[in-house]
Amino acid sequence: AGTDRRLADTDEEGVDDYQEVAVDDTVPTSALSPLTDRVLSFSAALPATSTYVALPQQGRFALAQWTIEAWIDPTALDTTNYDNSIIIRRALDMANTPVPGVATMFTFELGLNPTNLATNAFVPYVKTTGGSGTYTVEATDIGALTTGAWNHVAATYSGTDGYLRLYVNGVQVASDRIADTPRTTGPNVVTRVGENFQGNIDDLRIWSSVRTAAQIAGNM
Repeated sequence: AGTDRRLADTDEEGVDDYQEVAVDDTVPTSALSPLTDRVLSFSAALPATSTYVALPQQGRFALAQWTIEAWIDPTALDTTNYDNSIIIRRALDMANTPVPGVATMFTFELGLNPTNLATNAFVPYVKTTGGSGTYTVEATDIGALTTGAWNHVAATYSGTDGYLRLYVNGVQVASDRIADTPRTTGPNVVTRVGENFQGNIDDLRIWSSVRTAAQIAGNM
């Protein structure tokens, strides 16, 4: 199909059709041409409990081992909800009532835990739920990070050695051997990005393999 003559910008990506055809030599009917870098931006002005990106309900996220990673630029820390500022999670028992948005079982959850609200300081954490309970690894040994800056966070769970590992800016900062297997099923499964998060998330990746420290650092 060709361009829509009623519209100046058929693909609505911010570049008008004439510019794309006559000057840029890009495709005016595709929002992916030209390819533009964008970030997910979550505003404090919107309700935190209902502002997130919902990923499809697909079995590809039911991972027995995994790597999750993202660049984050938090602008503020959420202190009004039952969960912390969450980058991404696959929750298995997401409640609708009596407290919407609360879960207690996770295949994975990567987020930020406030440590000093006066200075907007936080530490990244990762958690997973196995047969014996929920396990959390937190980056407490590196000192708190602060809002208003980009940082890369990543986490892995290895079914081979049983370790839950957490990385900040390509460096492993915490780990724990949980000797358990993450749950992948539950009564109300959701996979969401940015719950209670205020700020920007970019280059989010979910791997079905366990990335090494060198791979994480080399692919930031």
